[in-house]
Parts: sequence; structure tokens; C-alpha cells
Amino acid sequence: MAITVIASLSCIASFLHTTGDHVRNWDNGGGGAAALRSLRTLLTANNREHSIKTAPLTPLANFTGFHNHIAHQLVAMYRLGANATALQRQYAVAGRAYGPPLPSRGRVNITNWERQIGECGCGLLSGRTDEEYSDYVSFYAAQVEQRGVNATLLAYWPRLAAGLVGDIFHAVIQLGYAFEGTGRGSTAPAGSSILLEELVAQGLAWSSAAYATLPMPTAGYRSAAPLVVLQALHDDPHPFPHYTGEDEGTCYPHGDDPHGNVCFNDAVEDLIANHSAVLMRYELAPSSLRPADAFAQLCRAALVVFAAGGYNDFYLLHLMTGSRAVWALATLSGLPWAEITLHDMLRALWRAMLYVYVVKRRPSIAPAPVLTPPWRPWRSLQAAALLFPEEPHLAKLVLTCADFHARWNDDLYWQTAERAVALFEAGGKFEH
Repeated sequence: MAITVIASLSCIASFLHTTGDHVRNWDNGGGGAAALRSLRTLLTANNREHSIKTAPLTPLANFTGFHNHIAHQLVAMYRLGANATALQRQYAVAGRAYGPPLPSRGRVNITNWERQIGECGCGLLSGRTDEEYSDYVSFYAAQVEQRGVNATLLAYWPRLAAGLVGDIFHAVIQLGYAFEGTGRGSTAPAGSSILLEELVAQGLAWSSAAYATLPMPTAGYRSAAPLVVLQALHDDPHPFPHYTGEDEGTCYPHGDDPHGNVCFNDAVEDLIANHSAVLMRYELAPSSLRPADAFAQLCRAALVVFAAGGYNDFYLLHLMTGSRAVWALATLSGLPWAEITLHDMLRALWRAMLYVYVVKRRPSIAPAPVLTPPWRPWRSLQAAALLFPEEPHLAKLVLTCADFHARWNDDLYWQTAERAVALFEAGGKFEH
């Protein structure tokens, strides 16, 4: 089995690069109250009307359809300022790719929920996680209704944290976006709490179905910053294969996979089978994973790797949006996570970063990418990102860059957003 790891043109002022006004509440989208109502309606409809996977485009068992990006894209568009009409239009177009969800078989309950985690054995690609998802989403929706969002997350996420890379981060992105598009405080607008409940139940369900881990080391921990360790991996003389991508025509090491993410899947499968012992030597020591700053460091590492890869790589992009989701769950949720849960999240994210970095041929990250300003104002970049709704990842990437730039004042985020938008304006795309 092949395996893999792993936008209305008015924009919200909280993302603009201004002095003294870095981060406002997440409760205010640029499209106003009507956009929030529309977002709530559409995300509820998405869960009722669509599977989390498209129909398979090939009968081969190693390709099971693309992930449902509707929730991620709509939330990102809302955050970037899309109005209700734009959200509704995008939902109508994107929904055509997905069939109805499979009915719940009622197989998950309070006594067996843990035994069912990752039961499909689908690895990091996930396979038919839509089957397991249907059972889990009913279970978690009931738990949220009975216990509330906070208690449900604190009860169940600790068991799922170590497997967050499943479905190439799409499960944890679904969960992380619960805290991007909704309010948790007393100032949250009407309807946002219900929206939060929907996304949390869906994200937990997807995370349970897609749960997957990478090989864990027994020794060889690195007490260094993530980018320092990645540079050491870049310089490692080990003869990693020169993996190819789908856009290059023929997959290596297997040349007979005809479609989808399969080149990437084969490469990760090969790394796990034949090179995982080398990658284990690059595990970060616990002292290098202090939650207070480690999430930001891993987000920064993902940014640098994406930039080093040319600002256009599809899988390196998922390191950025995936690490953003993990950061959001750890921080924006405002929950008192146990330190062991935070460490599980960090370790899972880091291992995925190692594997994806090697699959994408270890782009050079030293010296750091050169900054070449000027860049357009954030308002213009956010508006421009909304002009390409056919690419579900662009709005997510610009959202990630805009908010992290506002929080941390790292201009590489600004440059990355500029490069990504310019790529699509020039007729380009994210390369597979």
C-alpha cells in the first residue's frame, strides 16, 4: 500500500502590517455578520452533503480521492474578507467534486472509541478514511453536545495528538480551523459557537480516522534549533534517493502509478522502509521542544523550507498550513493542554517535516532566503488571493502568512505571500 505523510475584496484590519496593532480578535471577518451567517450555514451543509474525499479518479487501491478542502477554504476566505455571496458561490462550485457522505454505521461509542482509532490501517495517505469518519463524526457530535467543546477536546485530543500527520495534515487542519473562523469569547458574534462545535466534531472525527505515525527513534536526539537540525540533514552524505514528483511524469521509485499524490506516497513509503533509521537520528531532544517557543520555531522552519523550495511546492506548502493548524490548536484554542500532549503534537509535526524535507530533495536553507522588497500592502495581497478560488490552498497560505507576519513581524512571511499571489497572477500553480 502506498503511504504518504504527510478568497469580496475588503480585508480585515487585524492582518494589516501596522505598528502597534498586531492582532485583533478572531471574531471579526471582513465580510461582516452576513458572511459569518453564511459561513455557518455552508460549513454545516458541507458536513451533511459531502464526503471528506472526492470520488476516486482511478480504480487503483493506492489512490482514494482528494481531500475535502471546502471548510478550510471557506474559513480562509472569510478571514481574508470574503462576503456572503463570494462564500456561497465558492461552495456551489467546490461542492461539485464531492459525493454525499457515507452513512454512519454506528460502530463507534464511548466504550470502543479508542480501539477504533486508525482502524483502517491506512497509513499517512489514509486510504478510505471517509468510512471511519462517518462513524466517528456522529460520536464526537454527541460528545460535544453533551460535554461542550472544551471538555470534549481535553478528553479526546490527547489520544490523537501523536497521529496528527494523517491525511497529509488535512485532519488537523480541519480541527485547527475551528479556531481560525470562530469566536470563543464573550464578544463572539451570534452563531459562532455552533460553528465551533461543528468544526471540532468534524476535526476530531477526521483525526481519529486518519491517525498515523512515523517511526520513532530510541536514541540520537539533537539538542539544537529546528533549522539547525534541518541544515545538518541537508548536509548528510547518506544516499537518499532522488525522488521525483507527479509533474515530472514518472514516479521514482515506482514508475507505474498513474495519478494523484502517488509519487509522494511512494517516496514516503520508501523512506519508511529503507531510510527511517537515518531520519531517526534527527529527532529533536525534549529540551529543544519547549512548547512556549517550539511551535513558533517549527512554523518558521516550515516557512523557510517552503521559500527555499521556490515558493511553489505543493507538499512544502502543506508543511506551512499543517504547522499553522497545529499552532492554532495549541494556542488559539486557549485550552490548558498537558505538556505531554503538546510534546506529542510537536514531535509528530517535526517528524513529518523531516520526511517531507527529504522527499522534496532537501532544498538548501542556509543562508536564509534573501528578502527582496518592496511587497504589496497586505490589503492588496489578501484581495488578490480571493481572485483565485479554484486553488483552495492559496487563501490558506496568504491567511497563514498575514497573521504570522502581524504576530511576529517576520518579513519572510510577507515575501512568501507576495510570491504565491504573483505565481497565480502569472498563470502558474503549486507544483506537485
